[in-house]
Amino acid sequence: FHVTPPPGEDRGEALSGALRRFSRFFVDPSFDPSAIGREVKAVDSEYNMGLGDDSWRQFQLMKTASNPMHPFRKMGCGNAETLTRNGANDPRPDLVRFWNDKYHAENMRVAVVGRGSLDELQAAVEETFSDLRRNSGEGRLQGDSGTDA
Repeated sequence: FHVTPPPGEDRGEALSGALRRFSRFFVDPSFDPSAIGREVKAVDSEYNMGLGDDSWRQFQLMKTASNPMHPFRKMGCGNAETLTRNGANDPRPDLVRFWNDKYHAENMRVAVVGRGSLDELQAAVEETFSDLRRNSGEGRLQGDSGTDA
């Protein structure tokens, strides 16, 4: 994530604004069905473009030949079929479940490089990411057990 402010804009303000926008993806994602649909199509397109690429196929072959117990062996790129459980389901409940299970402060790190002092950068990060929920379950999406989202 890289920010280059428009000419004349304060770099500190540009960074603060970018951090605010970026943090919202982790603090309160919308899981908008139309955005999910567009992303599924984009992933599917990327997958289909790779099918004819020799280097992509060689990489997949290397993954297939690797240790079955190693994470490297796992699927690295899905498609519309895998992301919608063979086309039968809306992926939103799975996304919400994954967010509820994994997207909490204890699982995340952020690195920021900027022209401000370390204290200024730290304050900006703490301000924008302070709403990130803890692993206690606080901040889970209401009514979302992952099956009824």
